[in-house]
Parts: sequence; C-alpha cells; structure tokens
Amino acid sequence: MTDDILEINLLKAHHADCWANFYKSRHLAVWRFVHRRVGCRQSSDDITAESFLGAIKAINTYQPRHGSLERWLYGIVRRKLADYLREKYREHEPLTFTPESITRPELPTDMQEQAQQVASVLGNLSPVERDVLIWMYQDRVSVREIAARLNRTEKAVSNVLYRARQSFREHYASSQLLIRS
Repeated sequence: MTDDILEINLLKAHHADCWANFYKSRHLAVWRFVHRRVGCRQSSDDITAESFLGAIKAINTYQPRHGSLERWLYGIVRRKLADYLREKYREHEPLTFTPESITRPELPTDMQEQAQQVASVLGNLSPVERDVLIWMYQDRVSVREIAARLNRTEKAVSNVLYRARQSFREHYASSQLLIRS
C-alpha cells in the first residue's frame, strides 16, 4: 500500500494524528493562498479553518481517481473562498489585491514604493499567472507542487510560469516608463 493510499485511508477513518499531520503540512500554504485573495488576516484565518473543517466533513467523498488529495483540498478552499467573496460582494465592499509586503512599515520608503509597483503589476496579470509567480517566488513552492495544485502537468506549469514572467517583465517595464515620464 502506498503512502498516499495509507494516508487517505487513515483520514477517512478520522485518525486524529493523521489529520493533525495533514493540517500541519498544508496549513501555511492554504492560509497564504487565501490571504493573497482577501488581504485580511482574520478572514484568512476563518476561511482556512472552514476549509479544513470542510475537508474533515467531506473526506469520505474523496475519490483518488478524480485527482490528488492536494487538488481536492484546494477545491474545498476555493469554494469556501468563493462563499466569502460572494458575501463581501453582497456587502458592496471593494476587494483589492494587497500583498503583505506593502503593509510592512519597517521597509524603507523606496522599497515600499517598489513593493506597491510590484503589487500593481501582479494585479494586472491573470489570476493563474499571479498565483504561479507568487507560489514560485514568495512561497518557494516547486513546479511539481504547483502542478498538483492546478491539476496540470509540470510542463504546462513551466509554460504558464514562462508566460507569467514575460508578462510581468512587460508590465513592469511599462510601469517604469510611466514613472519616469
């Protein structure tokens, strides 16, 4: 029996230690994924907690033939995030892309300006390109893990990463020109 199948069987049996390991190994990545989209620490904590609770409740519906355990978990996270965003939309609160680096007062002014410029450029990319760049360079996630999260091949993720870098360079260069003129 492979480790993945053993883990799935223990999770389905609601083995406490297995759930604790599942949570510990994935919590930070899920929290960062959520936080990049909502920009609020409390909301990120809540959505992350709801996602893991949803995983516990839905583990018996998991079918390995439909994708990896990571893909299944991120499907739950995306649904919880969508619920949150729908609720925010109903409240008519504007949602903005706000990476953590902008809100760090210990950064010198020139670095804060550069962080804001990078955030602006990232905000102009497609969500997939933005996620891939952030996962790769901020979270230090491997191409293999990104492929699992997106349910794509490593080659496809490499192609997205290449296009994302190109797009980022183009947007960043054009924003530099606007600043200088």
